[in-house]
Amino acid sequence: RPPRSRSSTKVLVVLEPPEVQRFSPEGFDVVLTWQEEHLKALPGAHLFLPATPWLVPAEWPRFHGDAKRRSLGFLRGSKTRTEGHRLRHAV
Repeated sequence: RPPRSRSSTKVLVVLEPPEVQRFSPEGFDVVLTWQEEHLKALPGAHLFLPATPWLVPAEWPRFHGDAKRRSLGFLRGSKTRTEGHRLRHAV
C-alpha cells in the first residue's frame, strides 16, 4: 500500500527463517534481515541480527577472567518443524 506521507519510510524486519515465514518485500523502502539471499538481491536490504546480549555492559566484568564459566544454555519449545528446531532438541 502507498505510504501515508512523502516523508514516511516503510521498514520490514525479518525475524523468522524462510521455513517458518515467507513474505514479499515489495513496497518496503528498507528491509532489515539476516538472510543472505535478501542482502544480495534487495537494494534496500541491510544486515540485522535479531538478537541482543542479555547482560547490560555494567554486568560484563562479572563474567571475565576466572569468573567466566564455559557453558551453553538456551530455551526450546516443542516445535520440530525446521532444522533449527530439531537441532535444539538434539542438543
